[in-house]
Amino acid sequence: MNQAFLDSIRSQTLDRIYTDVQEQKRVMVTGTTDASSALIAAQLVTRLGKRVLVVTANDLKAGKTAEDARQFVGLRAACLPGGELDLTRSTSSHESAWRRLETLTQVVMGETRLLVTSMDALQQRMGNAELFRASVVRFAPGDQVDPVELIGQLVQMGYERVPMVEGKGQCALRGDILDCYPPSSQSGLRIEFFGDEVDTVRSFDCISQRTLEQLDRALIPPACEVLLDEDESQQAADRMRRALQKGRRQVDIMGSAFDDLPPLPDDDDELEAIFDKKVAPKVKQKDISVTRQMELDRRFAALMQDADTLESGVPFRRMRTWLTVMTKEHSALTDWFRADAVVLVQPDALRDRADERMKGFAADLESAMERGEAVEEQSGLMMDWAGCLDCLQNMSMVMTS
Repeated sequence: MNQAFLDSIRSQTLDRIYTDVQEQKRVMVTGTTDASSALIAAQLVTRLGKRVLVVTANDLKAGKTAEDARQFVGLRAACLPGGELDLTRSTSSHESAWRRLETLTQVVMGETRLLVTSMDALQQRMGNAELFRASVVRFAPGDQVDPVELIGQLVQMGYERVPMVEGKGQCALRGDILDCYPPSSQSGLRIEFFGDEVDTVRSFDCISQRTLEQLDRALIPPACEVLLDEDESQQAADRMRRALQKGRRQVDIMGSAFDDLPPLPDDDDELEAIFDKKVAPKVKQKDISVTRQMELDRRFAALMQDADTLESGVPFRRMRTWLTVMTKEHSALTDWFRADAVVLVQPDALRDRADERMKGFAADLESAMERGEAVEEQSGLMMDWAGCLDCLQNMSMVMTS
């Protein structure tokens, strides 16, 4: 839909909304749908020139509302999902992280005027937006760039160095050719050097490794949304180690309280073994205690290795979930996207979702701490409903229900 269509949608109610928004008043609109909320937000962009943040209850609704908004304002609308705050070291998909990075890149590059997000995303503490913006690499054919320094810089920006680039977030240097696959791109970038001069920039298909098209410039954003300055890495790593050591002591104390208790029988245990009070409980408990200790040692060593990686200036996976451990300097989504107005879709549902998410995260954190995979300092990763409202207090506010 084009600007002429939006201009044709006029009503006394809409005019009153826009007048109140201009006067920095809070507006409540009832009887709306998600699509009409998107329309109101779109007209705040097109008629008033505002930068608008739309908050929905969950990622699914955010995606649908963003699609509706794109029908009105095109590519100026984007969606930021909450993604996963993964507190475990289990294998998880990168997909949600790549979608967040794609949108955040659009935001810091000034390409977005209307941002739709979920309550989950709004509640999350985030890294330094200005550092992310300053880390974006730009160059064109003819520029002087040292390929060895560039590959090192990409690694510090969260890219994984590999022999051959096959997916997002990877980079490789083979002779005079540097390949990388930015999370915000639909194809890889291949930069060919002549000495320290950029000779050509091309996009390429990571499956076939064939060139797609010649480019007159390249832009490479970070592959990690939480970045630290070089002089912060050492202190951040030390904070992480201290928190891990403190957490490990607490886990050991909790574990020792159960050493004298007999274990519950497994389904396949023989009855004689279960009820042999002289032998089974003590032997079985010893086996469980040893196994638990070995697993705690393994997890502790892996997390300490993450701290060592951080000390070297290289981001590690799940670094976002350790933000409140590494530094006291946190940002909110509103620091990344400085909106003039916010549209809260069904505020009561947003408040309920915020409360539900806080309880769920607290339970997840407690469980992860018992397994030795998280620490108490990570409890500050999520803001409650009141904290979110504080972030929005300087914006014009439209509440739809």
